Amino acid sequence: MTEHSESTASYTMGYNEEFRQLLDRRSASTHAAYLLPHLKPGLNLFDFGCGPGNISVGLADRIAPGQFHGVDMEESQIELDRGAAIAGGHDNMTLHAGNVYDLPFEDNFFDVAHCHAVLMHVPDTQAALSEVRRVLKPGGIIASRETIVASSYQESQPPEIAHAWGFSPTLSKATAAIPTSAKSSRWPCSKRDSAT
Repeated sequence: MTEHSESTASYTMGYNEEFRQLLDRRSASTHAAYLLPHLKPGLNLFDFGCGPGNISVGLADRIAPGQFHGVDMEESQIELDRGAAIAGGHDNMTLHAGNVYDLPFEDNFFDVAHCHAVLMHVPDTQAALSEVRRVLKPGGIIASRETIVASSYQESQPPEIAHAWGFSPTLSKATAAIPTSAKSSRWPCSKRDSAT
């Protein structure tokens, strides 16, 4: 496993114990199952906003001996991801603390780009996806699983849950994230027709 580090920003939502427990329940089989049939050994995969590694290690397993690169803006998450990579013997994983707006990769390098619950927190989704597209090979896959708060429906629930659910878009907007950005984005996801 290789490591790289750059200056990072802080994740406004924080990493309290309850949030860590939520992250611990995630895996590639539960939160990226839609992508797994498209992965095969030897592909190069880029996971932006990779977090603590719960999903990363499963993706790295599927593409081995291909290269897995994970980028997260939070060094603490890279350290957790690094621990998961070492514990699982994932020597095809390289982890970077960095910025999705300025990726340290050459053009057209990755076969697959993946993120989970990231774009709703990115203030400039178009710029982030343009940079991701730059490092994606023509015909490559971009896979994203996001919550679009404005189009979600919740059944009857206790008042504290309803308050928390209603507060999420307010918090996102206050931190410059856009909870409906994935729904409103008009970014061309395919590079199939691209000459470069």
